[in-house]
Formats: sequence, C-alpha cells, structure tokens
Amino acid sequence: MLPRKTAGYIKVGVRMKRFSRHVGLIVLIISASVGSYLFGIKIGRAHSDVVFSGALASVQADLGLTKLLRLRELEKDLSHGCSTEALAKIRIDIENQLYVLSSLYKDHKSSGAMDGISKREPGLPSQLESFSLKNGGSWVEPKCTK
Repeated sequence: MLPRKTAGYIKVGVRMKRFSRHVGLIVLIISASVGSYLFGIKIGRAHSDVVFSGALASVQADLGLTKLLRLRELEKDLSHGCSTEALAKIRIDIENQLYVLSSLYKDHKSSGAMDGISKREPGLPSQLESFSLKNGGSWVEPKCTK
C-alpha cells in the first residue's frame, strides 16, 4: 500500500490529466470554430465579388441598351421633323431621372455616395430634396406622325 501522502499526489495528477484534456479539447474546438469562420469569410468574399460583378455588368448592359434605344427613337423623331414630340419625350425622361435621383438622394444623402451630385451640380441637392412628380407620375408620350 502507498503512503498516504503519495496517494494524494496521484489523485491530483489524475485530476490534472483530465483537466488538461478538457482544456485541450475546448481550445481545439474554439480554434476549429475560429478557423472555419475565417475560412468562410475568405470564401464568401471571393464568391460575392464574382457574383456582384456579374450582376453589375448585367445592370449596366441593360441600362446602356435602354438608353441607346431611347436615343435612337429621339434621333428618328428629330430626323422626321418631329422636334416638338422629341422635346416632350426628353422632358419626360428628365422627370423620370429626377425622380430616381430624388429617391436615391433622400435615402442616401448622409452617405458619401451623394457627394458627387453636389460637386457636379451644386444646386441639384436642394431640387432633389423638394422634388415631386408632375401629373401624378403618368405621362402619355406623343407620337411622331410625319
């Protein structure tokens, strides 16, 4: 039989081994969690850049095509001598763009995204702040009959 003092040290040694295992297991779990979180962030950012750039290119292509078609329509009206109709369509387009810019400005005026507006056209922010649609937002575009 072991002396009484030695038996106490053995019990403490076994407890320390168990405690060390538990601490090691906890550290391993936390390390794995942090590692997987950081890996997920890295993969997510890379994936979002690919997806976002594709979506942005699609929106830009759609806007560019829409504008091109509109300009061709206005050019056709002007070439047929329908300047009054073309001017009315241009005014409708201006009204629509002011509506879009006004909505964006009101939602994001405190962010730096709208700084370019005041730099390029100093009076525009006050116009956007008080903007309201004419005719309730509905228009009838005139047709060129010439």
